Amino acid sequence: MVAWNAFVGFLAVVLSLLTTAYGGNLGFAIITLSLITRLALLPLTLRMARHAQAQQRILQTIKREIDELKAKYKSSPQKLGTELSKLYQKH
Repeated sequence: MVAWNAFVGFLAVVLSLLTTAYGGNLGFAIITLSLITRLALLPLTLRMARHAQAQQRILQTIKREIDELKAKYKSSPQKLGTELSKLYQKH
């Protein structure tokens, strides 16, 4: 809880400084802080998007195998789960 209060206090100080820098305009200060935050998180966002895209490509390549397993083990959900898990680990 202490860390959260420190973080919120830091944001309040930054907003106060930005508001003062913009001549009292709180709107510009909020927009600036939002843009700075988005830019700081951009590398993480791009990495996550690339990872999701790679996972999507892998799923597209093994879709036929997944469908075959579903057809083969449609009466046994536990066996299907085991076989899908093996397939995912393989790829």
